[in-house]
Amino acid sequence: MNVRVAATASLLLAAASSSPAFAGSITAYSDRPTFTAAVGGSPTVETFGDVPRFPIPTGVLNSSTNLAVDFGPPITPGLIQPGVTYSTPIGTGLFFNIDGGGGYTGGFLDSLSSGLPLTVIFDGPVSGFGFDTNGLMGSTFDLTINFLSGSPYFDLWQTPGFFGFTSSSQDIVSAVIVGRGGNFGFDLDNFTYSDVGPGTTVVPLPAPLLLLATGLFTLGMFGRRKAA
Repeated sequence: MNVRVAATASLLLAAASSSPAFAGSITAYSDRPTFTAAVGGSPTVETFGDVPRFPIPTGVLNSSTNLAVDFGPPITPGLIQPGVTYSTPIGTGLFFNIDGGGGYTGGFLDSLSSGLPLTVIFDGPVSGFGFDTNGLMGSTFDLTINFLSGSPYFDLWQTPGFFGFTSSSQDIVSAVIVGRGGNFGFDLDNFTYSDVGPGTTVVPLPAPLLLLATGLFTLGMFGRRKAA
């Protein structure tokens, strides 16, 4: 995926509810109300449902996921709110789950494989996102934020707590989260994001239209050769 990101900067952990913008790009928040006020509007909050559903063998979770799982009720389209795709490299065992407990209310998203990253891809650019996490994925986690253009933002953060991030423009397209030092690759809940802008993904033609387009192209080439 050809995604570039804006502003490489190092954020210092702060006791204050928010920290200043770095390189004209990212502002970090350590409490949800301040983050929500900064984002404005009515941000989407993904709770991952009320009960555990695991594992997710495809390594991909979004609003169109339709999957019977080994434990818990099936994951059906609409359980996950539109606007975001969550994914992780395919591993073994319980490598990708909607789990329960762990200090969270209802479901939360996790990997029981240490070191596996969570990639969050937005359907279109957003101006901010945030999430709750605890110490299941270790005492620290790496965060990379990708933008429409420019260099990646990267930093190391200490768990647990709420972590929110806003950009100076609506240009965040994805993020990668990976825990360090814990038994979990990642664990998070209440993933929150601002309005999703128009996407830039090229949608492939459905198979029948693709065949029709190929046939018309072939006929056109044959006609040109015959005329020549």
